[in-house]
Amino acid sequence: MRFLFYDRILELEPGTRALATKSVSVSDECLPEHYRRRPVMPATLVVEALAQLAGWLHTISQGFAIRTVLGLMEGVRIFGEVRPGVTLLLEVWTDFSHKDGATLHGEARVDGQVVVSVERFLFASRPERDAAFIQKRREVFRYMSGDFRLPGEPAR
Repeated sequence: MRFLFYDRILELEPGTRALATKSVSVSDECLPEHYRRRPVMPATLVVEALAQLAGWLHTISQGFAIRTVLGLMEGVRIFGEVRPGVTLLLEVWTDFSHKDGATLHGEARVDGQVVVSVERFLFASRPERDAAFIQKRREVFRYMSGDFRLPGEPAR
């Protein structure tokens, strides 16, 4: 089982922003038990989806040549519920990036309305020079993004 909380990356501009979707279904494992008789995607998982997307944006912005970890989140705000049957739109933006880390922010929307926002994700990173590791990260990203192709990558 993989714990990936977005379905597909739609747009990605390295160093700038990323946009992804998550189709929320009543069959998602987190929904039936969260609130009895009222399935809702936990806000913590919406925040996790944003953090995953932000982590990939930072990793890609550094050419996959880093190891990174999320160190801090600040300014998390919850404005609404995410119910089954909706498509969650996730968007993150890079505020500042360098080889030792990055600061990003993001929001999740349903039907154009912000349901969750995060004012600050802070990632700590260290450079990675191992070509095999870098290639593996590219392959994992391709798989986890719905086969999203970065500019300059050949189509299959």
